[in-house]
Amino acid sequence: MRVLSLHIRNFAGILEADIKPGKVTIFSGRNKQGKTTLLNAIKAALDGADPIEIRQGSTRAEILVDLEDIKVRRRITPSGSTVEVTNSEGFTRKAPQAYLSSLLGAVQFNPMEFHRAKKADRTKMLLEAIARKVTFEEIIEITGEVVPGIPKEGPALLMYDLVRKHYYILRAAKNKELVNRRELARTARAKVPEGYLINATSGREEAMSRARDAARSDISRLEAEKKSAEQAAVTRTKLADRIRKNEGILESARTTLAEEKAPDVAVLAKKVEELRLALRAAEEALQVGGAIIANMDRLRSDISAMETTIAQDKDTLAGLPGIFDEAPLTEAREVLSLTAAEEKAITEVRALNELVEDAEESESARDALQSEADTLDEMVIRFRDDLPAQVLREAKLPIEGLKIDGDDITVGGIPIDNLSGTEKMELALSIVRALAADNPLKLICIDGAEQLDDESLAAFEKQAAGDGFQYLVTRVGTPREGEIEVAGGK
Repeated sequence: MRVLSLHIRNFAGILEADIKPGKVTIFSGRNKQGKTTLLNAIKAALDGADPIEIRQGSTRAEILVDLEDIKVRRRITPSGSTVEVTNSEGFTRKAPQAYLSSLLGAVQFNPMEFHRAKKADRTKMLLEAIARKVTFEEIIEITGEVVPGIPKEGPALLMYDLVRKHYYILRAAKNKELVNRRELARTARAKVPEGYLINATSGREEAMSRARDAARSDISRLEAEKKSAEQAAVTRTKLADRIRKNEGILESARTTLAEEKAPDVAVLAKKVEELRLALRAAEEALQVGGAIIANMDRLRSDISAMETTIAQDKDTLAGLPGIFDEAPLTEAREVLSLTAAEEKAITEVRALNELVEDAEESESARDALQSEADTLDEMVIRFRDDLPAQVLREAKLPIEGLKIDGDDITVGGIPIDNLSGTEKMELALSIVRALAADNPLKLICIDGAEQLDDESLAAFEKQAAGDGFQYLVTRVGTPREGEIEVAGGK
């Protein structure tokens, strides 16, 4: 479907225009003569217009567009606008506005606006033109998790870029952690002797522990026995000396006792009576006899006590341990020394084993972090390259290497601001053609072509001549051959 004819009356700056556009129609002239209004009139015919668009001094405006299969008549009055759509047979279409809105498509996309827009606005125009939307739920379905900071819905490329930034930040943090973990793993591994493998020490440790405990128990017992023997030797010497001394005293007492005779006191008393003359001598003898008897009683008591002491000492002496044998203690100490050496060896093995385990644990943590970093890297690549590329493919934009990264648009890695004028126009036309590929109305409106240099304009005309679209173009400047001049709203 294309525009066969366009008739305008009293619309904005156009007093009257009756045009039969061709494949490429260029309207030229000075500024503010009504060139842009011609393009706006087509959009107004299809989409409606505000009464303010009625030309000053007129009470109504009218736009008639012949689109081959249908004719569109838009009437604009101070109370509003009405539209009528009829086919080639004269039948009037019901609910015409819904049908006309479906024809707008690429008519709304001006390649020159895209060409001269700021970076952020240009990206917004491209995202809106692509029209692919993604919801928060779709992002969750792709990632398997809730990504913070994501709106409920938005342009696919914008949404994907937000997700990409999220995973990029996570990946950067994970990579930083991974660098630290790699260094820890390298340091831990460097502490392990080359070629060393973990040795099993559990059986040796159990045997060593049993031997150590037995040796310590033997040493404790034997040292107690030694101390007891040493104390017994001292006690034995003291008791033997005391026994010898007491036995000597006892023998002397027994001899003295055997030599002593008990006097007959009664005889002596009688003798005293009888021998008064010898009274003093007898009394003295009596005193001596009493002393002897007292001494004998004391000797008997001493002998009894000494016999008891000697018997006790002999019993104690018999119960004392014999002379201590140093050999078992020396042997037990040697066992403990060997056990200590084994324990030292096991301790060294355990320390080496711990170094290996630390290295393996660090390497395992490193590998886990690497896996997480790789997963995040895959997510970054997916949302940076794969999914945006899929959106662009689905949008049918035949532009190889087109990428949108934030506000930056590149083609083949080159920012579009660095493209030549011809390349920029080719890019804009490629976008609008792709967007209008399924649109019944194959019309592209380009306003402001004077910004193109001669080379770019020639390139545009060459491209436009060979495709299936119709072009309405405005250009400020002196009309060239084949162009339609617009002056004073006519």
